[in-house]
Amino acid sequence: MSAPTRQKALPQRIRKSTAAPSMTVEKFRARLAELGGQEWPDEPLDHEGEVWRSSGPESHLPQFTDKHVEWVIAFIEKTGLPAFFNDKINAGKKKAGRPGRVSILGVLVALWLCAETGRGMLALHMRDVLFHQISPAMQDKIGIRADAVPSAPDKRLAYDLSSVACVSRRFRLMLSHIDPSPLPKNRRMAWEDLDRLKRDLAVDDMERLQASLDWVCNQMLEAAWRTLPRAVRRQYRGNACIDATPMKVGVRSYNATVCASDPDAGIYVRDGDHADPSDKDQPAVKGKAKRFQRKNSVRFFAYDVHLIVAADTRPGVKQHLPSVPLAMTVTRPGEDPAGSARRMFASAEQRNHPTGYLSGDALYSNQNEAEYQIPALAAGRKVVMTYTDAQLGNQGSHASGAHLIEGWYYCPSMPADLVNATVDYRADRIDHATWQQRITERQHYRMRRAEKVNARGYERYRCPAAGANPIAVCPFKERSENERATRQADQTTVDARIEIDPSNVPTDDNGVRPQVCRQETVSIHVTDDAKFRQSLQYGTEEHYSLYNLMRQSQEGEHGRAKDEAYQGLGSPSRRRMRGRAVQSLFAAFLLAAASVRKIDTFLKKAKEPDGPGGAIFVLKRSPGLRKNTWHPDLPDSPDPPELAPAA
Repeated sequence: MSAPTRQKALPQRIRKSTAAPSMTVEKFRARLAELGGQEWPDEPLDHEGEVWRSSGPESHLPQFTDKHVEWVIAFIEKTGLPAFFNDKINAGKKKAGRPGRVSILGVLVALWLCAETGRGMLALHMRDVLFHQISPAMQDKIGIRADAVPSAPDKRLAYDLSSVACVSRRFRLMLSHIDPSPLPKNRRMAWEDLDRLKRDLAVDDMERLQASLDWVCNQMLEAAWRTLPRAVRRQYRGNACIDATPMKVGVRSYNATVCASDPDAGIYVRDGDHADPSDKDQPAVKGKAKRFQRKNSVRFFAYDVHLIVAADTRPGVKQHLPSVPLAMTVTRPGEDPAGSARRMFASAEQRNHPTGYLSGDALYSNQNEAEYQIPALAAGRKVVMTYTDAQLGNQGSHASGAHLIEGWYYCPSMPADLVNATVDYRADRIDHATWQQRITERQHYRMRRAEKVNARGYERYRCPAAGANPIAVCPFKERSENERATRQADQTTVDARIEIDPSNVPTDDNGVRPQVCRQETVSIHVTDDAKFRQSLQYGTEEHYSLYNLMRQSQEGEHGRAKDEAYQGLGSPSRRRMRGRAVQSLFAAFLLAAASVRKIDTFLKKAKEPDGPGGAIFVLKRSPGLRKNTWHPDLPDSPDPPELAPAA
């Protein structure tokens, strides 16, 4: 199709410019003259006058009420972080010294108020909160020794500089007890210098510091979660989504000859596992020379913020629980997603969160089963996932002879068109209706559970033609050949079971059929073929609805936390300090503040339960057009309206 033909095929759009016509300098000067001019005085504005002297940096800042600050203090103390940091710092002291101007509790309160109000997570803003935006009574309560603000400009500047220095020193002291990174920050340097200047940390010390960092961050998320009433929290069934979202940092160096000023971060590539293909520390995908990479893919310096987000997956128009993050950790982009997942599993288990279905995108289905899927099963999670194109169809055979087709075991005689239903659908060889029909027909060949998982981790399956109530007819199972008439939807009573074609059953070199065709039941361990197995049949409406509900909960939380009008998690200018520890702590406070904001909105909109014993809920948004969508009043006639004659 030629370019003009394509242009004609496109919908007609209004292509008029919304700007004023271009004007010459003389014409524009004449237009400005019509507006008149502002008379400016000849003398300069006096920056040394009494008005400027009497206005300090605190005069233009909003003041936090004592009631709100007391709530923040109670919130922070419930996390246990003040006691944690005080114990760590006091344990390293040889003798007690003079108390500092800024306390641990004060820094944590300032961090929360900055995150809550959407201000930048800067030491300057933390100084303003502690020394200019809370009352003297609250300063005394959180351990801030704030002297009277001097009136002289030079002394006021010195006062503010010393105050922000006190905040920075206390904050850096806190970070030193949770920073697992040995690398120096804040300077671009050669890689040799980076290796020479790094801290001497043993692996055990790095693991201990990483555990401390994750514990601190997840305590903030737990405190936000517990602002929900207990009756609402009890509505949570354990269903969640796991994913990572990039958190940009203020680093713009792409020069491979020197390291960036934040060596803990990395180049995020919106592709595959999100890792930089040129990163030598990240191994290539097994079986491939290099990672798949789109042309013109988005690349920027960032951290990966891994999250497990709670989801209310009950059907219907009522939502009984807001989607908020329950666990988090922060890594370089593409750095061990499975390891990050395991740390979050352990954190959620430590805080006694229930477990249920766990969804994840293709990044997680591509992980090694010993590192992700099996630990997820051990943590009580039922995996629900999607697959890449290369993973569709037949995913292997079990030792018993059952075939694993897109996450579930089926009869080895299942026809090829049913095996490749999703393959054909993604390749546009069949339409959606045909694909759904074939997914439904797979049910006739599906292996059925005969027993629950035993203490050794085995569960027994039977083929569709086995058992006392076979749903298929197979010559290898004599009992299935007995007539079994059932009432159909059209009220007729017939034997409508499918007949399995035994010619498709593979045999070994001695002509022996597989175990599943010779026995009534077979034993399959829960970890067998764990890489692709999942709890729901892929392609069904149940799988589609559950997977998408959980994924939408995750993506919605990303958007809420990155909303520039509030927390702005994706804005690097609001998080200018460098390093994994400080960026993780900032992310935890911002995510917790976004959760509290979402919970507050949920509780304000919540409706009372319909009857006794029910739970409060909010109505889900309709998937259709909003009610207030504007539509123009179009004439009924296809002819254009007649215009009135010009006056």
